[in-house]
Amino acid sequence: MRKVARGIIALLSAGCLAVPTSAYDYPLSNQAVREGYFLGQRRDESTAKFLARYVKRLPATKYPWQVAEVEVRTPYHQVVLRSRQSLPGYSAQQAWEEYRKRKPLIVVRVYMVAPVTQVIVNENVWQQFRFHAAQEKEIHPSAVVGWPVYSIAGGGGSTIVGAEVHLELDAAQVLSTPLRVEVKSPEGRVTTAEFDLSRLR
Repeated sequence: MRKVARGIIALLSAGCLAVPTSAYDYPLSNQAVREGYFLGQRRDESTAKFLARYVKRLPATKYPWQVAEVEVRTPYHQVVLRSRQSLPGYSAQQAWEEYRKRKPLIVVRVYMVAPVTQVIVNENVWQQFRFHAAQEKEIHPSAVVGWPVYSIAGGGGSTIVGAEVHLELDAAQVLSTPLRVEVKSPEGRVTTAEFDLSRLR
């Protein structure tokens, strides 16, 4: 009997190990939201390491207005990030209620750096770029929103140092497969970042 019991336990353990625990998770269960909430509340190295996996930092180039970072924010990632940034008193129940009321989106964040030697006249230069997200086929964003990023200079002045753009994707259209993000400049240069959603929750 003991041998049989050990065999059953071994089989169950093997089965559990075969199930991917970090794959893209949608829709989230109450338990998943609680897990994300408590991970965010830790605000320690484990939280930072988790969030860092969702960011691609791209090498600098000689071109102006280059893409510096691309980040993918899955529903689970958003729960962790919201919890990490929350004020004292924010609860797991609040996290669940917020998740239930929120439109289920994957947000792709693109951070672009402005050329430091150029006087920026048009603060909406980012609108001249084209942003694409695709898996087996292109995923059309429900919204693309962006804004300039300023740096406060001495004397109270400010200068444009970059721009941040968010692509909002319907979470139901996204699969647990690689997600490719492309940013095309007005001159035709293409910057690509890829995220394997089978390895990101």
